[in-house]
Amino acid sequence: MPEYSESETVAFAGLEQREIPHSGNSEKMNDPPLVTVVVVNYNGRHFLRECLASITNQTYAPLEVILVDNASSDGSVEFVRALFPGIHIVQNNENRGFSGGVNSGIRESNGTYIITLNNDTRMDSHCIRHLVHAMSGDARIGMGVIKMLFPDGTINSTGICISRSGAAWDRDMFKRDSPDNSPGGEIVGPCAGAAMYRRSMLDAIGLFDEDFFLFMEDVDLALRARLAGWECAYVPEAVVYHHHGGTAGFMSDLTVYYGNRNILWYPVKDFPAGYLVTSIPWIMGRTIAVIPYYALRGQGRVILKSKIDGMKGIPDMIRKRRTVERNEDNVRKYSSFVCTICEKYNLRHLDRSAMAKIIEYGSRLADDKKKLTTRFSLISDVLREASYYATLEEEGMVEARHITKAIDERTYRSSLIQEKIREYISRGVFLIDTEGEQVGQVNGLSVISLGDIEFGRPSRVTASIGIGKGGIMDIEREASMGGPSHTKGVLILSGYLANKFAQDKPLSLNARLVFEQSYEGVDGDSASSTELYAILSALSELPLKQNIAVTGSVNQRGEVQAIGGVNEKLEGFFEVCKAKGLSGNQGAMIPASNVQNLMLKEEIVEAAKAGKFTIYPVTTIDEGIEVLTGMNAGKRQPDGTFEKGTVNYLVDKRLHEMAEIYRKYQAQESR
Repeated sequence: MPEYSESETVAFAGLEQREIPHSGNSEKMNDPPLVTVVVVNYNGRHFLRECLASITNQTYAPLEVILVDNASSDGSVEFVRALFPGIHIVQNNENRGFSGGVNSGIRESNGTYIITLNNDTRMDSHCIRHLVHAMSGDARIGMGVIKMLFPDGTINSTGICISRSGAAWDRDMFKRDSPDNSPGGEIVGPCAGAAMYRRSMLDAIGLFDEDFFLFMEDVDLALRARLAGWECAYVPEAVVYHHHGGTAGFMSDLTVYYGNRNILWYPVKDFPAGYLVTSIPWIMGRTIAVIPYYALRGQGRVILKSKIDGMKGIPDMIRKRRTVERNEDNVRKYSSFVCTICEKYNLRHLDRSAMAKIIEYGSRLADDKKKLTTRFSLISDVLREASYYATLEEEGMVEARHITKAIDERTYRSSLIQEKIREYISRGVFLIDTEGEQVGQVNGLSVISLGDIEFGRPSRVTASIGIGKGGIMDIEREASMGGPSHTKGVLILSGYLANKFAQDKPLSLNARLVFEQSYEGVDGDSASSTELYAILSALSELPLKQNIAVTGSVNQRGEVQAIGGVNEKLEGFFEVCKAKGLSGNQGAMIPASNVQNLMLKEEIVEAAKAGKFTIYPVTTIDEGIEVLTGMNAGKRQPDGTFEKGTVNYLVDKRLHEMAEIYRKYQAQESR
């Protein structure tokens, strides 16, 4: 591919001249902050000795080193445990790419600064000391740019440049490193293969976007940081040597696919609206122009797939544009927007309580307490209606109660179907239990979208089991009422059962899963943990509490994963419990990673404070089954069995019995 000239470097509003030069003077610091180095590895054992030794030999302290292993099969984990026992290892059960891997490490970290590092790198011994000095000297700096060199001393990267076509490249790549060289062109941020990030910045703007998987995730993060007001500093004294392409391969099919797919994504997600519109011809032109180049290289299928998948993912990227970070600067901008609307349309202005309420509503629409929606038309509608109510009451300013009334009335006007479903549940037409216990039955939670509103609906999920080799059958799929995401979620359940209970025996299980009284189809994997609890209950014959509803997806290792619509789901079950009578022991179980998304109605918050409704955040299936059954889940003992009298012990025992019955039946049939 041709190299890009410096004149093509993107410079849209908000990014001009924001790279801060670093003086290079590195003095000894008092009370130095903790730095965490996160190394992501996938089958890179042959790189790890050099990489990790260069970290442990740094002249800076204190240091925390985390190795994230993306399910390597080359013995990387055992190798590191033997040679570097002080390094904290995070083991993923699957290859989560660079973005998912580094996020796993960041979540485990404690450092004030986070360094992300490829496994095929070697740090100069003074690298971290120079970085910390540069970053700590100016609180505006959120990203430290490291000079990355090839093993022969030529430059690999001095930061990332981008163009309006979406192309991204390493600044100064292949230039000879020399003190006389001056960096060429404005950069947006560092290459995450060797970069330092301020932890407070990551807390404010979020971590790497895991949908990117590999490549351009650092461009996306850098643009989000710069647009949020953070700056970057190039620190040429901080040097890292990089083999480049050691894991993914240089110009490999993997590199071509993810690089070219994600080049379509980050402009759609991050370019300001006006700049994006004017950049569309450039983006489409580059998209078409690169296809013949890769086709001549014998990678025609790969490049076409990357572009097709990139186009398919654009709606998701557009949806991600609908929010901004909820920080002090954006809250001020939100307030300014509200004042502008009030002036423009001659509305009543908001007092402090009303302004706080509208900002809270902005986070509610974003489904994240750390973000604000950019769906300003919805905010404007609420402002107009709230002003109307304030005018009716002859109030000089809009108060919080007027904002609340406007929001409630907006919901009420579109809630007929929601009210009917709630009525049918309270009358017993739709069967939902909010008290008692049942075997193989649990209340799942889903979201229904209808025009202006989304609301949660509880659904009864049941499981039945028998002896056989059919595995888990998804009745929704068999009836052509289940979508691909739901089918995937159900298939993962087989992986969980095999991983946990089929190490000493074959699974001889026929299980049937169904959403009872579901007539509109089911998709999404947010009920996979719910379905798994139903199966475990059916196998152990332990009843599950019907006063607790459940949502959350699950992976094969039994980790409960985040889902969407958590507020609507919780509120939907709360409304049903309220209609049938709040007993004080009702609640809902959610993934712990969704706590940050909770922006619940005041009524539920007050009920929770009064002990009338409880929210249970869980991280694993074992935690969840303990809440639902009131029994210990049970840990695996050294001999491979589970602790007696626990849920897992009863499940394992039942599966042993079923396997033995099936074996005897097969033996009898073969006579």
